Amino acid sequence: MTIERKDVVHVAKLARLDLNEDEIERMTRQVDQIVTYMRSLDELGPLDPADVPPTAHVLDVSCPLRADEPRPSGQDEAILERAPGRRDRFYTVPKVIE
Repeated sequence: MTIERKDVVHVAKLARLDLNEDEIERMTRQVDQIVTYMRSLDELGPLDPADVPPTAHVLDVSCPLRADEPRPSGQDEAILERAPGRRDRFYTVPKVIE
C-alpha cells in the first residue's frame, strides 16, 4: 500500500490544515517514505525486549557525585552585606502578618 494524494488531503482536512499543492506533493512523498521504512522494519521479525539491556541514556555517560555533606560556604558575610536590612546573621524583612 502506498500513500496517495487523496490520503494526504483527507488527513490534512481532519487536522484542519490548509496545504497548497506543493505541500500536498511533498507530504505525499514524505509520508510514503515513512510508511515504506516502517514496513521494512517488519522484515526484522518480532523482537524480544528482554534481549535489550535497560539504559537511561543512549551514550555511556557517568555522572560522578560528590558526597552530600554540609560545609560552610565562607560567603555568609559577603551575602549579608548586600541585604537591604539585617540583624546579626539574619535578613530583616517587613512584617506581613499581624
